[in-house]
Amino acid sequence: MWAQIYLLDQGERLGKYISHYRENYFEPDKRNAERIFSYKAKDKAVEVIKNRISDICISLQAKDYLQLPELVTDNRFIKLDNKAQKAYEQFEKEMFLQIDEEQIDVTAAAALSNKLLQFCNGAVYKNDSKEFVEIHNCKIEALLELIEEAQRTTSFSVL
Repeated sequence: MWAQIYLLDQGERLGKYISHYRENYFEPDKRNAERIFSYKAKDKAVEVIKNRISDICISLQAKDYLQLPELVTDNRFIKLDNKAQKAYEQFEKEMFLQIDEEQIDVTAAAALSNKLLQFCNGAVYKNDSKEFVEIHNCKIEALLELIEEAQRTTSFSVL
């Protein structure tokens, strides 16, 4: 928050330096010997900060203004088509995959595990590059079906 307020007032309300802001309002929370990973607010620091910036900011809490429907969890298990399933099993067994002209091979179990996870998502990165090879679109098809279902079951009304 310090940076956003600093842009508005050049440090008038919360200080000119983030280090001073941290010293005044926070104490180290999670850390190791050399590094602080997070800070926690000192007693009443949140109220003091809110008061210092109240002339240029307002504070809203989502729980006071948003009424969201209950969370609905809908786990979907996607089955690979026969061709993709066979390719997956072969890749898992031989640690080698041939897709068209592309060859993907791995030499370690950890690398194979990562490649198999990529495979399940529909594409695998080529060896040592940011390029990828598309393998299947089973998950995309399932997503499109889910969107269709949602459109059929959701009703919209126009005022």
